[in-house]
Amino acid sequence: MKMYIQYLNVARSAKTIAVLAAVAAGPLMTANAPSNARTWYNGQHPAVTCAKGVASTDDDDAYLLRICRDALTLRGTSRAIKARTLVNTGILEMRRGNAAKALAL
Repeated sequence: MKMYIQYLNVARSAKTIAVLAAVAAGPLMTANAPSNARTWYNGQHPAVTCAKGVASTDDDDAYLLRICRDALTLRGTSRAIKARTLVNTGILEMRRGNAAKALAL
């Protein structure tokens, strides 16, 4: 009888640990980030990189264009910064010869 009681205690402990592990891992397994999530950059904000890249070169760099487009889609960016980035993205599109895309922004 004593061995059966010990087995129940071990089984109950294992179940408790499994439940606690599932509860603790739940937030890690969510598909979407929380609405108050922050994005951290190693260096400058993409809008700053976009502005400096457009000002420093006359090149139509595809990588720089992607950075500018990424800066437009970031949440939490002010309207003023988005407007400036939109202009810079248009400048890059014009340099690439895509006037229609530049005007459609």
